[in-house]
Amino acid sequence: MTDFPIDPRFISACDPDFNNFKPEDYYIKFVPTPQKSISEQLYKRITNLNKSGQYESCQLIQGYRACGKTIELCHLEFLLKKTDFFVVSYDCVHGRDPKIINDIPFLLVDIVQQINKAIEENNIKLRSQFFHNQLINTLKDLLLNKFILDKTTVKAGPLAFDVKSQDREKSELQEILKDHRYRLPNLIDEEVLKPLNQQLKEKEKKGLVIIVDGLDRIDSAKLFLDAGIRLKLKDCHIVYSVPATLKPSGELERLGTLHTLRRISVQNRDGSKNLDGIERLKQVILARAFPTVDEEQRLNLVYKLFEPPEIIDRLCLVSGGHLGNLFQILYKCISKNENLPVRQKLLNQVIREFCFDLEQKIKLQDSLKALELLREFVQYKKLSTRENEELLLKDDWLFEYHDSQGSWCRVNPILSETRTFQGLLNNINNFNYSS
Repeated sequence: MTDFPIDPRFISACDPDFNNFKPEDYYIKFVPTPQKSISEQLYKRITNLNKSGQYESCQLIQGYRACGKTIELCHLEFLLKKTDFFVVSYDCVHGRDPKIINDIPFLLVDIVQQINKAIEENNIKLRSQFFHNQLINTLKDLLLNKFILDKTTVKAGPLAFDVKSQDREKSELQEILKDHRYRLPNLIDEEVLKPLNQQLKEKEKKGLVIIVDGLDRIDSAKLFLDAGIRLKLKDCHIVYSVPATLKPSGELERLGTLHTLRRISVQNRDGSKNLDGIERLKQVILARAFPTVDEEQRLNLVYKLFEPPEIIDRLCLVSGGHLGNLFQILYKCISKNENLPVRQKLLNQVIREFCFDLEQKIKLQDSLKALELLREFVQYKKLSTRENEELLLKDDWLFEYHDSQGSWCRVNPILSETRTFQGLLNNINNFNYSS
């Protein structure tokens, strides 16, 4: 039997803040074969449109926190670059004030900044007067001089955003943009995207794709519903991550096609284990330890990471399919004892610590309403309104899943192991018994 060593990058690849995700090494489909993953669906749609002569589109990907959107977008970037698309991909909230990005003109200028950064890195000289335009120079001066945090500016080419801003300065910039907000998309198209596409053709690139991640992590629903059509740039395929709470509407349909990423389910509606979901999560972990080993062989190597091997199921189940929780728990286990494999006693200790931390957050927050809603959900297996459900989903008190019967929710498994939840459960049981 071949002995496969643990990849030396494994520990850093388990860090929840890991930002060097390599789809060619670590990517695992979140859906069973022969279904297509979200990244494959997006890739097929973009390439089919290109083949038919349509070189522009807007795609929207949504899903609740830590269900794998960034992983899918990284894989999409990989697929596109592999087939000669020019891709500009970035996290729009990293190092930025969300209040600045959550405004259409600001976001558009930020996108142009990222395009400019990408073409400079690829030694493309853009034959355009865009950066000499009076409006853009005004924006550039304000962005350079006004939005400052600790005198540190994030610079990239002719345009630059400072990391933070004060409300007064933002209002000043908004006032300048007010008369130009409808002109800006056309200006970007005529002065940046068209000239760039011409040069990409000369370099035998199939087209331009812009991927904007991170908008799902800020309260950006209004951004897409309030004249969001202006985010649909011409002469490129653009992909945005959007909030899970964003519902299909006429305005959204005019902007683009909505794709929903479901959380991996580790349990079925009836409480039984979802074996396929657990296997997917196992592969997510094992791929980072053994990236060059095929999926079937990886399952024989679990013992190198966990002792006994069966406790990997415990980790997958308690994560509830929340990839952030999965890797936070695993990374904390490794940090406490860098010698692998992780043992059962240590895993249970770390899970208890997560339960304790969650209880402290509940106590610090004004969680009375959420606790009442949670009580209602546990007692009746549903909530009276979708708004109440989304309140608990937003804060990860509930996780939403999807099966052939539609969507359904269950309590975050870590929350269900806390004393707070157990006390709530006992109160409900005592009430039902006395009734």
